[in-house]
Amino acid sequence: MAYATDVGEIKIGSAKIWADDGSGYRAIGFTLDDVLFRNMVTYHDTKAGQHGDMIIDKKKIGENAEIEFSMLQSNFDNLKLLLPMSTVYTGSGTSLGIGSEMYGSLLDEAVKVKIHPINQLGTGGVDDETVLTDDIILWKCANAESAEIPMKSSEDKAYKIKMTAFPDTTKTAGMYLGIIGDPANTTLDVTPPTLSATVGVYADLAGPTYTAVVVGTELGDVLATSRLKFVFSEALNEASAENYKNYSVTRNDTDTQVNLSVETFTYDGTNTVTITALTLVAAKHYTITVSGVKDVSGNVMIPDTRRILVAA
Repeated sequence: MAYATDVGEIKIGSAKIWADDGSGYRAIGFTLDDVLFRNMVTYHDTKAGQHGDMIIDKKKIGENAEIEFSMLQSNFDNLKLLLPMSTVYTGSGTSLGIGSEMYGSLLDEAVKVKIHPINQLGTGGVDDETVLTDDIILWKCANAESAEIPMKSSEDKAYKIKMTAFPDTTKTAGMYLGIIGDPANTTLDVTPPTLSATVGVYADLAGPTYTAVVVGTELGDVLATSRLKFVFSEALNEASAENYKNYSVTRNDTDTQVNLSVETFTYDGTNTVTITALTLVAAKHYTITVSGVKDVSGNVMIPDTRRILVAA
């Protein structure tokens, strides 16, 4: 068989990076210089032979992955990736507090990261983001290295970052840390849950009768002592489905949130979550937002917002 080189498999170029902290992917910019992915496997040597020093097998006892890159875009979202244990403060602007409590879990700060090497496969030689052959996704990772913020007049300000991967056992065995290429080639569920086209609201507590809250419109005449029902597209992770922090009901004119921590959230085990009676103010507009809810595979929904008007 003659030897041949396929020049189509020789690739160069920078990369695009996305991160997902649970609210959906956001672009964090282009990389500066190289992107370096490492997969480190630890083995235990099984030995035999006359003197017991012949390696006859290697058993895997550990596996880790990490990815290194430099971010060019200087903003607080990227700075939070560099300083995962920092605290975000918002007011007239945004600030990051440095100095967290001891023994905080870095896993709690982990995000999903996707690296997409730029290609020239699109029309006119532009990058085609639908070509995922060389993409790398790490399900849960965070920067565990020292943070360095250069401030030099002679070069670009870039955040150098090394993301260490944590295993996600909700994924199929064989891809606990991440995947290279298109996830659609596997049996992996990568589709996040969504709310159905409507959110049911108890408009008649004696019924009860659910009235649809449709995207882009406002449901009027909602009772001041109302209850909400959320219907999702698939089965959910129960802990995230019943976590009040993943829901908000905000009064629009004062921008104040209803205290949901005192309410009871009930997941029915399939795709529906209900909240017990809320106390709302008559004739006021409210915005309902759902975000952070995960399906049983760990995919996080993109935030969804609906609007209601309480009866006078």
